[in-house]
Amino acid sequence: MSPAAIVALSIWEEWINLLVGCWLIASPWLLGFTHTRAMHFSIAAGAVVAFMALLELWLEYEKAHLGQAASQAAERH
Repeated sequence: MSPAAIVALSIWEEWINLLVGCWLIASPWLLGFTHTRAMHFSIAAGAVVAFMALLELWLEYEKAHLGQAASQAAERH
């Protein structure tokens, strides 16, 4: 595996991470292990995974749109 393949971002991977994070948050109620230590761990881990996925998606979105705006502004001048 090349180092470029490890570094390259695929946006669909972040969407899957977001879905996994949401599943971890909802799973205590859907699977029936509420009011346990596992519930608290699942919610905390899900919140961290979902936050990191959302952060990465937002940063990629901003980079794509700010990059386009910067290149368009440079073309005007």
